[in-house]
Amino acid sequence: DAGYRYAYLMLQRGEVEGGLPIISKILKQMEDNKDFTSSQKSALLMLMAYFQQELNQTDEAKKTFAKVYDAMIECDGGVNKGDLNMAITCSSLFHAFCDMGDYDEASKWLRRMTEEFHVYEQNGDSLLIEEYRAHVALDSAKLFQATGRAAEAAAVFDAIPRSRFFNPSTYNKAADYLMSAGRYGECADFYEKIDDTFMNKDSLRHSFDIISWYLSPRYLANRKAGRTAEALQIADDMSAAIDSAIEWQKKNDMISRSE
Repeated sequence: DAGYRYAYLMLQRGEVEGGLPIISKILKQMEDNKDFTSSQKSALLMLMAYFQQELNQTDEAKKTFAKVYDAMIECDGGVNKGDLNMAITCSSLFHAFCDMGDYDEASKWLRRMTEEFHVYEQNGDSLLIEEYRAHVALDSAKLFQATGRAAEAAAVFDAIPRSRFFNPSTYNKAADYLMSAGRYGECADFYEKIDDTFMNKDSLRHSFDIISWYLSPRYLANRKAGRTAEALQIADDMSAAIDSAIEWQKKNDMISRSE
């Protein structure tokens, strides 16, 4: 558990070269230890695949992602079981293959996610069902847009009831699609919604990841939407965030050296 958490922290900090050997060592220990569960193995394999993806080890990452699904099948799978964890895993694999530009493989995982979720819909939690109906639709729109089927993507997105957009995850997915579709004003509106959630107050420390994942696309959406005043304010926020991230990095490096 400690090794997994440490490796995950290294991934978040971008120290991918150092994290991969840790995960590899834990997985090797797992081979001879029956105390490890298939769920733990799946989580470790997912982390390993993310490291390989970051290191541009595309072929290795694809093989590892496939092993993630096999491990999940052992603990949460089965014919028509419809476990939500399986749907979430398939969604993660879908996004990974989209990011690698392998849309045929991404399409396969989207189909599996949809199949698992449709079974979950029969007996699952009503609030989660509403949320993941949005996820399934947003993932479909993402794939349509990425493969040049913009009209179909727009139709899928526009058909989603706005009541299903109610947390940072769906807001981010919606903004991601809208940015790729060139619908910058709507994209900026979704980024603004995130400010009303815990995401805005989750941490006083601005990391470079937060700048890259949240502030930069929000700035771009407002600028392309012609919202100059908002874009300038976000640019000021980015400048302050960079200073904050640099200061945090200096302190963290000092702690690392002292250890």
